[in-house]
Amino acid sequence: MKALVHYQNILNSLFRFGNRQSLEHMDRLWENLQTSGLDTYISRRGLDTIWREVSSQSGVDVANRVKASIEGALGICPLANLQQVRDFAHRHGGNSYEEALEIYSASSISAECIISSSPQSFSPFHLTEISLSQNPDLSFLQDYRVPNSLPILLVGDLSSIWFLVNSLELKRNSTPVNLKQWFQGDRFEHGWYSIEELNIESCVKPASRSRNVRRGKLITLGRSNQKRLESVALIVAVSNPLKEFNVTIELVSGKSGAILPNFLRLEILDADGMCVEQDTANHKSAIVMEIEGEESEPFSVQIRYNGFVHQERFSL
Repeated sequence: MKALVHYQNILNSLFRFGNRQSLEHMDRLWENLQTSGLDTYISRRGLDTIWREVSSQSGVDVANRVKASIEGALGICPLANLQQVRDFAHRHGGNSYEEALEIYSASSISAECIISSSPQSFSPFHLTEISLSQNPDLSFLQDYRVPNSLPILLVGDLSSIWFLVNSLELKRNSTPVNLKQWFQGDRFEHGWYSIEELNIESCVKPASRSRNVRRGKLITLGRSNQKRLESVALIVAVSNPLKEFNVTIELVSGKSGAILPNFLRLEILDADGMCVEQDTANHKSAIVMEIEGEESEPFSVQIRYNGFVHQERFSL
């Protein structure tokens, strides 16, 4: 999937948080993009505009570093012909050259969407808008075909790319964790380890049943306003006394004894993807939920934080 990042999003981040902090955030974001299913681009004119603005504010050396960081992570759309952009704007009912150039650049690479925090700038072109702040289901975008060369406008700031990347990851992560296999020796999926191996503390005592197994997985949270990425541990304890499975879902900090980030949300989804239970970490050291189910019954656990979404699918 391809997406064009509106250059104004990058400028807003640079001027809001300062060059150093924004560059560190962008470097983490670019690294994450390299292993994702999302190909991101910027228009050539947009990149040149960023260089000029940063150069006038912070000097040529900083501007060159910003430009190099962007060029190392984003594809650069070909420089558009002025008359072609004007014709494009005329055909699609818009009269703003800057936004017409962005849409034209996205169309030239067959991008499915444009990510922008300034939807009003694109309003003359009547693009379909989806707000990323509402945590929408974007899985359809991987099969989306751009009609009439007009991409979808995804409304959100630079940090919203975390949400988009992880939404696509949800679709790729299609094989559920088979909890029944956890009772069959060492048959654990990649990434799931014992509590001792992860060096974390659980707030829940194992159930006093003979058949009980517990594993944990570290999950890194994508954040836009800190220099370091935080991690949490998802702990799943499952017991199978008879035919029904009893499952305890626990979310704790990746640092032993630390408090979970505020506004971190844990959700349990049923087989249809509907949320059946949720809780938010406000000054909590852990979130704990319990569910019961029959053999082969599917469910999912979803973690949300500042636009970041991570989902784990399970089968009993």
